[in-house]
Amino acid sequence: GPVLVPTPSKDSTKHLAAEWLNAPYYIAGTQNVYALVHDEYDPDFFGTCGRGSCDVYFGVTSAFSTNNGKTYTHPQNYIVAAPPYPIDDILPSGFDGTSNIIKGPGNKYYTFIKPLKHTSPINGVTQQVGACLMRTDDISNPNAVWYAWDGSGFNARLDGSKTCKVLTADTLYGDTAPLDAGVQTVLWSTYYNKYLALADYGEWVDGKLLNGVYFWLSDDLIHWDKPTRITYAKFFYSAPLPAGTPLLSGGKYILYPSLIDHDSPSANFETVGKTAYLYYAIQDQVGILTKRLARVKVEFK
Repeated sequence: GPVLVPTPSKDSTKHLAAEWLNAPYYIAGTQNVYALVHDEYDPDFFGTCGRGSCDVYFGVTSAFSTNNGKTYTHPQNYIVAAPPYPIDDILPSGFDGTSNIIKGPGNKYYTFIKPLKHTSPINGVTQQVGACLMRTDDISNPNAVWYAWDGSGFNARLDGSKTCKVLTADTLYGDTAPLDAGVQTVLWSTYYNKYLALADYGEWVDGKLLNGVYFWLSDDLIHWDKPTRITYAKFFYSAPLPAGTPLLSGGKYILYPSLIDHDSPSANFETVGKTAYLYYAIQDQVGILTKRLARVKVEFK
């Protein structure tokens, strides 16, 4: 049976709709696993759309397992990140997905979520798109409370009343700009002695947007350097790449690129060395939900 049994609610503020276990973290020496959950509320499905067709509303919740991940339940305080505006049905909105969880500076736990760019026509709040860093003290507590970076510290409780200040990174042009990427993996690199974030991303070169899988490096998870491309790739949102560009998986659509170093001493694969595997899903065409898992070995230089 399912490892997380859904308890759907028509109330969009509950963030109990279509759920995906996104980021499990095994708590050493126990049978407990803490997990972040991606939630998608679809007004069309619940019959709450007041017009022809409405778009989805994303949030992040948590779940907890006491049997090594065989089954999960939501704790009492399960909402991790709720959008700073109510659902308005116009465009996809909210906090879309998470990275893995990593134990980082101060022995605290960190994850990235991706807020979608949105200005609410209801309350006027604007949320920037980009990489939103969140932190909690202790995930052995099922009711762990997460706080987002607000520009000066981890002070923003994303309870529906606050926005997240997205991080910036150095650009290829000598300035900084929002790290406009949904970070899929964040690890400690033993090769670079820095944190490494991996995401699908696009850089402008000679007036062309070149999409692919990229990584960034950081000393503190907050300040990031220039992106480095691992490979060009085709995503659903990709602009056409120049003819002859070598593409991951032969140019088929890919999703969810993630790095795993099989030799990591961490039970949660929180470190990466000089070599690792880039895992990703292949989707042959838009609208087909069936996906195939693939991997390719990468070496950092």
